[in-house]
Amino acid sequence: MYFENSQLRSQCPPAEATPKSAMRMMGVKGLTLYHLKSHLRGNAYCRGPECSDRGTERLHEQLEVQRHLQLRIESHGKYLQAILEKAQRALASQSYHKDLKLQEQSLQI
Repeated sequence: MYFENSQLRSQCPPAEATPKSAMRMMGVKGLTLYHLKSHLRGNAYCRGPECSDRGTERLHEQLEVQRHLQLRIESHGKYLQAILEKAQRALASQSYHKDLKLQEQSLQI
């Protein structure tokens, strides 16, 4: 396995180099094994600075897409939570009004 980052290469002997160990050592927030493995596959046959730059650029693009999707997921989650709370309030209101009607009916008897 080839690591572009010389610090990673010096800290992790090739026999112990796995995508998971590299990811832990890098400590990049938002980086997933999927992204790292994709980056490594893309650079498997490529050596040199031009390949490194292209692979790093692709990795950053993937991270940006992931961040964007995460923001959209969170936004949709908040929207769905608001809808659920509104529905719960409506049901509680309906239940309250039904109880009032039942009480009025029982008082009339």
